[in-house]
Amino acid sequence: TQLLRTPGRLRTSLSQASFDAWIKHYRPDESTANTTVSYYLKGSIVGFLLDLELRRRSGGAKSLDDLVRSLFEKHGRPPGLPEDGVEKVAIELIADRSMHEWFQRAIHSTQELQLEEALAGVGLKAVLAPAAVADDKGGAEEDPDDAPEPDARNRSWLGATLREKGGVLETVSVADGSPAQAAGLAAGDEIVAIDGFRADLKQRLARAQPGQTVRLALFRMDELVDAPVQLAAAPRDTVTFIPDPRATPEQLAAREKWLGARWP
Repeated sequence: TQLLRTPGRLRTSLSQASFDAWIKHYRPDESTANTTVSYYLKGSIVGFLLDLELRRRSGGAKSLDDLVRSLFEKHGRPPGLPEDGVEKVAIELIADRSMHEWFQRAIHSTQELQLEEALAGVGLKAVLAPAAVADDKGGAEEDPDDAPEPDARNRSWLGATLREKGGVLETVSVADGSPAQAAGLAAGDEIVAIDGFRADLKQRLARAQPGQTVRLALFRMDELVDAPVQLAAAPRDTVTFIPDPRATPEQLAAREKWLGARWP
């Protein structure tokens, strides 16, 4: 969920984000979310997917644990691990040279990660839906019938990160391609009213419909600005994992071996 809410994932690869960490990740500004991605965040997800990929390609015989052990055996002493060391050891571990393409996509490109394919191997599905509330982080449901309906949450979306400051709402950042960006909102804008009323943005946005235009009164560098914003439908950026009701016995067995227990 957090990765899908980071537009910068489509601009900066994992390897580039790691390389630029000292000048970008540790010095964030209002454009960070739009221009780069946390190598901690994406790296942890790639590690998760790599485990599933190794299990899938080896028929459950190898996993990330085996890869880490092999890496320690081969590179545990100086000079250490070369940049392409993980890929080379992974290919050797499962004798599958096509893993090269997997690493290229996951680490060196800005293409979306192949989540659905990885989860399918262990009988799981990822449901993408708009956030139910502003702080909805997604999660997992044991019963597929409890999964969110992608089209059932008709929430409007502004596309700006806001924080309360001195009784007003300050714009922290504006997402690429969002209604807020189209309306010209910028970091540092202080929203004082919406449709002529003192800003209670969360409640008013909750009542607004996608496509509706609201007028924001805001201060920018001490100048009062009137900004009409046409709200959009909330993006499907909230991920919920559910069991695939059509999972095969092989997929169920792979899931149980992966988790070390039955689920659900």
